[in-house]
Amino acid sequence: MRYKGVRKKVVWLLGVCGLLLFCLLMLFCGAKMDTAQADTATPLLFEGDGSEIVLSGRNSSGEYTIEDFTDVYYITNKNYFIINPRHYKNDGSDNSQGSCTTVAAQLLLGYHNYYSDRRLIPVSGNGKTFLSKDYGSMESHPEFKRSISSDNDYQGSDSIGTQDDVYNELFDGNWAAEITGVGQAIPLVKSSLKKFVNTFAPLEVGENVTITSGTYSKKDVKEDLNAQRPVVLGFSPITLPRSTGAGGFHVVVAYGCAKYNGEDGYLVHYGWGSDATQVWVPERWVGFQMRMRVEHTHNFFVTNEQYGNMHRIKECETCGYREPDLVYQIKDWAQKENATITGVKYPLSGYIQIPHYINSNTKGNITVAAIGASAFAGQADITDIFVSSGIESIHGNAFANCTALQSVYISSSVTSIAAGAFG
Repeated sequence: MRYKGVRKKVVWLLGVCGLLLFCLLMLFCGAKMDTAQADTATPLLFEGDGSEIVLSGRNSSGEYTIEDFTDVYYITNKNYFIINPRHYKNDGSDNSQGSCTTVAAQLLLGYHNYYSDRRLIPVSGNGKTFLSKDYGSMESHPEFKRSISSDNDYQGSDSIGTQDDVYNELFDGNWAAEITGVGQAIPLVKSSLKKFVNTFAPLEVGENVTITSGTYSKKDVKEDLNAQRPVVLGFSPITLPRSTGAGGFHVVVAYGCAKYNGEDGYLVHYGWGSDATQVWVPERWVGFQMRMRVEHTHNFFVTNEQYGNMHRIKECETCGYREPDLVYQIKDWAQKENATITGVKYPLSGYIQIPHYINSNTKGNITVAAIGASAFAGQADITDIFVSSGIESIHGNAFANCTALQSVYISSSVTSIAAGAFG
């Protein structure tokens, strides 16, 4: 028993020594622990010389697009980060050298609350407000194409992001948060993130959350990205050029990866409001990581709610997450053009407009050229149909047994209507 106690003390001391070494590395190798967000948009370096390249945000020059990269991969819900969820302004007011690690933790936690389990963050707690009144509104769901949010002085959308009090709780939960050169060390912020989950999430939710940190592992990061999980990455002050927009050290959230001129790198949200929501950074800059995994499977049921003319709303019975579901079944979606509507998933009623364009930020945008055989057959509550311009053909029995049908408008682009299409 005596040896077991000594062994625990040794493990504890090794952990403390490891944390101190990490902090010393940040302090002495980096010269600058973090980079705070500027008050106005100032272009980062993006000369294609191995520095960061800003693809989306106010700092983007527009010179580069994602087509300039190869081996591009995104998590399915990348648009959550690109359109800019609400997060705290890292202006150096809490820590003179910035608080980018805490901001990155806020973004990571916010993503998992939005998509993985809506019970991670309550609306309020500990006298603080964590989520806005319109949080989760369908109008702002990242599935739909939206421009980058400049709400809240460019800090992002309330309806998908979290309030400043989430950041404040994370910052206050870190005993060293204000200490220059040390307080934003990833292990310390990881601990405050764990504390937040343990404090505010129900026990059965917190037990299914795993948060880890350590030195960078490409295997770990690719594993998380392939599992549709974003990852917090910390730049190494040893390999990070001081001349870059990131200064001596910075922490970001990665949601994709790509190669530029053959060099591996990650696609990240910089944590600078709407200034840089999609940035390519070289892999060689990365020295540290923080991972978060939430084990929860959504138990969806289909509500009676419709969003627009093309979507029904699904909701998780367990956590309350809501998402839009396209009512149409599509053939050849991967081709992006000349797709065919082959059926519908739900009963339709009243007036319907059959689209030529379908926009999806997860599957990609497509054009519809045909209404397939029996696609709408038996939809007995449809009363009026509008076939949009661009659709070229209507196949046999497409609207068979639509017994309540009163009127049909067919655009001039339709050149082929099979016999019995409306039989």
